[in-house]
Amino acid sequence: MKRFFAVFLLALSLCFHVKAQVPAGYYNDAIGLSGRALHEALARIITEGHQVVGYDELWDYFPLTDPAAEDSSLINDMYSLCRFQPDQYGDGEGCFADSCICFQREHTFCQSWFGYRADAPFSDIHHIHPVDGGINGSRSNYPYGEVDISQPFRRFNNTSLRGYNATSSDYTGIVYEPIDEYKGDIARMLFYMTTRYLLDDDGFSHEYEMTDGSQLRPWALQMLLRWNVLDPVSEKEIRRNNVIYDQIQHNRNPFIDHPELADLIWTSDSLTSAFSENYVPVVRPHLASYEVNSANSITFVFDSEMVQTTLAQTANYTFNRNIQTESVVVDAPNQVTVTLASDLAAGLSYYCYISNLQALGGQFIRDTAVTFTYGFSANHTVLAGWTFDELTENTLGVERSMPANVGLLSDEAMLYWNGQYGSSIISYNSDEDYSDIRAYAGTPIGDPRAVPYSGRALAFQHRANGKAFVLAVPTQLYRNLLLTFALWRTSTGATEVFYEWSADGENYTALGDTVSLLDVLDPQIFVFQNIDLQEIDELEDQPMIYLRVSVDGANSSFSSGNIRFDNLCVRGEKCVTNTFIFDTIAQGAYYSRHGFHFQVDANQTPGTMQYTRQQEVDGVCDSLFTLLLTITVGVNDMNEPQFQIYPNPAHETIVVEGSGLMEARIYNEFGQEVGNYLLNGLQKNVLSVNSLPAGIYFVKVIAADGRKATRKVVVH
Repeated sequence: MKRFFAVFLLALSLCFHVKAQVPAGYYNDAIGLSGRALHEALARIITEGHQVVGYDELWDYFPLTDPAAEDSSLINDMYSLCRFQPDQYGDGEGCFADSCICFQREHTFCQSWFGYRADAPFSDIHHIHPVDGGINGSRSNYPYGEVDISQPFRRFNNTSLRGYNATSSDYTGIVYEPIDEYKGDIARMLFYMTTRYLLDDDGFSHEYEMTDGSQLRPWALQMLLRWNVLDPVSEKEIRRNNVIYDQIQHNRNPFIDHPELADLIWTSDSLTSAFSENYVPVVRPHLASYEVNSANSITFVFDSEMVQTTLAQTANYTFNRNIQTESVVVDAPNQVTVTLASDLAAGLSYYCYISNLQALGGQFIRDTAVTFTYGFSANHTVLAGWTFDELTENTLGVERSMPANVGLLSDEAMLYWNGQYGSSIISYNSDEDYSDIRAYAGTPIGDPRAVPYSGRALAFQHRANGKAFVLAVPTQLYRNLLLTFALWRTSTGATEVFYEWSADGENYTALGDTVSLLDVLDPQIFVFQNIDLQEIDELEDQPMIYLRVSVDGANSSFSSGNIRFDNLCVRGEKCVTNTFIFDTIAQGAYYSRHGFHFQVDANQTPGTMQYTRQQEVDGVCDSLFTLLLTITVGVNDMNEPQFQIYPNPAHETIVVEGSGLMEARIYNEFGQEVGNYLLNGLQKNVLSVNSLPAGIYFVKVIAADGRKATRKVVVH
């Protein structure tokens, strides 16, 4: 079979089809600033032009700011799958009765948080969006967070969640978690509010869990900084920002125009960089690779030698799901092994957020988030899976086969218990004593979706002793197969599971010995199972394979005894695992490396683009290559000389390194010059700062052609 390859483009970070229409000079007063000074400058900029609109006017504005992508005559809702007619709004109790009845005005920064002020924050559309009334009532004024799915929680129709917070031990109460697609939107709305009302928060409350006055509490700020990275600015946000500026309030959300502002205000970037409208990404260290060694150990490898004091800080590695970092061991100048305080749960998805790491060259890593599922390789794609979410007794009474509902090849995959392909005829009867099969509560363990869901599980009773179900799944282009699922048994349920495989659905080969569940499974606890098929060449790259699973050993004296399967997934790898490549190029240049060949537009917004290339490898199967290409301003358009300062923080000396630099001046935070050095064009210059008191300073360099640039440095 002939395989095809193509190049796909996906815009990330600062690159979009729709560009921000920022008026010339809008952010001039913020140029050259960072940290608190930058925050205050932005507050003044977006407050000065803010035209306060009436609260009731928002109904008329939502069709302009929030049109549905699939039908612009309807209104989009970030909290649900509902889409509304423009006149389908209301504030009455009937709006709370059910989903999709009507939409309401949702204050992202809750009214109680700003003290129910009736002026600017009450009608500020930058943080108010249309939402389904039913979910709006459920969200109430709870903080945003990441729900602990090991505790009771509620799942809404677009998979947003409400439950107990798992993102920080500082707050473990009820939170609302939006879907991944809108987490960055929510973060940037809240960043806007902390900025717009930084100097105007009289009356704001100091009593709530997420906010303190106009500012975010530390746990919430750190989570939202992660969300800002995990969900980059979208075209939807850019359009909304442009409309609000052009037609409604005449002020902008700076964090949509320049997402890097969050780092320049609240992260280590504020120590080394300052805001410029012509943002030029610095040459930073990158995470080169990582490996999950065990349930409580992960190794990270970077592409540069790092400052070991930053590399060894446990606070620089943040995990979700309440997983705490216990210790960090520096294995090499560019490698660490992180030990966790508790074990990862096999089959659940996690992310680690890495920040504040500094390279020996002085630059900090851009905050980086890596996602993984413990129990198998990140390169194992779900080919087909069955989560049994909607499984009911009525379904079991009618169906004897079930299509897969998740996975890359789910359209062609089936689960059989009707006698086909060597499966058994497994019957359902509403009388429990005479039924082989039932539907019971499931688990999120092993669920491959971004928001795992407990749903239902497929249960086999003692009458199913000796019977089998069969999974039929295509594996073309894939190898190194795994069968993963979550398994539960009651104390009288089946004690043995038997696995077989077939390439034709007729002739089956046993996969090892029968598995005794008494040795591997505690009663009434879902446990993740990983059945290794990677050594079976006959299952690789096939139009269809068949996996047969038999159960036996249930105690026939107890009709309610059962064994439950949930989140059955067949996973496979491409023949060559994913390869990540980091590189840099200027606007307008032609890129021709690593098998990628294309022209970068001369007007391309600076930032990082992701390019993926699927290529035929040796006529065997496909491999995926991912290029993370940082696009910088063209050389002729650079407004500042490029230089580095390190170490930062500094103690006795700093090194100023760059080409064509003639002079360096050091200023304290009050703008007073406290040092002046002639550099005479030398590439590397060592400057003494041992006479300076500890504090924040600014180093201004002047190039031979008169261009100037300033960087912040901390002396301790």
